Parts: sequence; structure tokens; C-alpha cells
Amino acid sequence: MKKKGCARYPLVQPGPYGRWFHSEFGDFVSVLVAQCQHSAVFDGYLMNALVSLLTELSDSCVRAFRHTCTLAAVKILSSLVAVALSLSAAMENSHKLLGVERRKTSGRQASP
Repeated sequence: MKKKGCARYPLVQPGPYGRWFHSEFGDFVSVLVAQCQHSAVFDGYLMNALVSLLTELSDSCVRAFRHTCTLAAVKILSSLVAVALSLSAAMENSHKLLGVERRKTSGRQASP
């Protein structure tokens, strides 16, 4: 018997629709961060607005909001870790290229 006022929201619905929503919602949040990784993630507005929204929703009396924003927060953090790893790899490659260019330049200057 179903409790009164205990409606199922998309994130916890059983069956294919629930799995589909969970997957698509997670992908949406991940793609949002990935698409914004070169600009909007670091503009000081998008992340602040998202964190404020998720903070407010996490304090909601409605379980569906709390649950959904927790999933969104986890996906955002996972995506930000992926962005940080990507940036770290790019920095490492740039430092290697800089070292190679400096050696080339110093080699040219040393030999007349």
C-alpha cells in the first residue's frame, strides 16, 4: 500500500524510466561542466550560482529536491575532478614544450 503524500519522483522510479532519468540527468550535469570547462567554469558566476542553488535545494523539506541536488553535486564534483586532471595534463605538456623550446633557444645562442 502506498503512503499518502509519498509520490515517486523520477530519480527513484523503478524500471527503465527511473534508470533512464538517473543516467540522463547525470550525463546532463557532466556535459554541462565539460562544455563550460574552458570558460564559464572559471568565470566566478556559474559555479557560485550552481553551488548556491544546490545548497538551497539540499536544505529543502522535499526529499526529491534533496536527493536530486545531491546527485547533481556529486556529478559536478566528479566532472570538476576530470577537468582538473585535464588541466594538469595540459600544464605538464606545456612545461615540457617550454623546456624543449628553451633548450633549442639556448643551443642556438651558444653556437655562432
